[in-house]
Amino acid sequence: MKRLTFILAPPILCLGLLGAISAENRSHVKPADVEPYYTRTAQAMDQVPYRIGPWVGKDDNIPTPAIKLLRPNRIVSRTYVDTRPDRWAAGGRASLLIVQCRDAGDMVGHYPPKCYVSSGMIADDPVKGTQRTWTLDQGMSITGTEYEFTHRLRTETYKLVVYNFLLVPGKGIQPTMAAVEKSASDYQQRYYGATQFQLVFRSPENMQMSRELKDEAFKALIGANVPLIHSLMAGGMR
Repeated sequence: MKRLTFILAPPILCLGLLGAISAENRSHVKPADVEPYYTRTAQAMDQVPYRIGPWVGKDDNIPTPAIKLLRPNRIVSRTYVDTRPDRWAAGGRASLLIVQCRDAGDMVGHYPPKCYVSSGMIADDPVKGTQRTWTLDQGMSITGTEYEFTHRLRTETYKLVVYNFLLVPGKGIQPTMAAVEKSASDYQQRYYGATQFQLVFRSPENMQMSRELKDEAFKALIGANVPLIHSLMAGGMR
């Protein structure tokens, strides 16, 4: 009996290992598994409001090369103008960009320290920026990064200030690309992709909005999209 047990032990062990491997493979996330998530979030991004209090938005043209690079599930690119006369005079304008990529790896190259500098803009510190935390009226706190760039043209110099943060489903809000890069290398997580939010303030050097007004714009424009943020985060590995 002992000899029979000794003979049968290796095959039984192998069968057990094969069963465990098969069960693990069945638990792996596949592209088809995440389609309901992308359908839901695409619908939510389609509902980004054009009017938010005194802010009125108009869609921007999205360059074809950017679409080819990002292969997005959805892109929202919209410039909002504060219609209050005193704010308009103070440069009340902000461009909102929301990009959701199905593959987190596609997001890595589309990031202010890379894409703005490669477009010919100058940054004092293109790598680090300044980490900021904004508390929205809806009770959500968002930690992101503020970047500053200079865009010199023949006759005028513009300043760009970018408020940037990223969302990784199941991981939450991220201030930098590090979590996205980690997600892109995770074969389970990567199919849930990543989403990037940018709020861009572009104006001549002599007509800059104060930081207070920029923060107010962030709280208004991002605050109106808190339901979208929750929808985008409701997926991925936990």
